[in-house]
Amino acid sequence: TPPSSPTFTYTSGTLTRIDYASDSSYKILTYTSGILTQSDYVKTGVTTTKVFNYTSGVLTSITQTVH
Repeated sequence: TPPSSPTFTYTSGTLTRIDYASDSSYKILTYTSGILTQSDYVKTGVTTTKVFNYTSGVLTSITQTVH
């Protein structure tokens, strides 16, 4: 079941965090020059990191690690 009841946090107009009340998980979004470059999803002590890779401004791959 995906998390539900999200609360969104914006920093200077950019979405930077999503908290999910249903299971106390959250997601941190990281940007470089206004482009989404990383997403960290934390749930019960496990972090899933996705790194978004771009070539000439085009998303070319997403690398995921769990730690």
